[in-house]
Amino acid sequence: MDRSKNETLSSFQFVDLAFIAFALVKPNYFRVIEKLLFLKNKIV
Repeated sequence: MDRSKNETLSSFQFVDLAFIAFALVKPNYFRVIEKLLFLKNKIV
């Protein structure tokens, strides 16, 4: 169980990095990213 938890956390970190990079390219999507991060934190 701990192993799968760590794997999901690392994948979430990768997704966060992708979102940040995307936000740098398209700043107007920053609000959408904020909402997604908020939902992700709620799930975790």
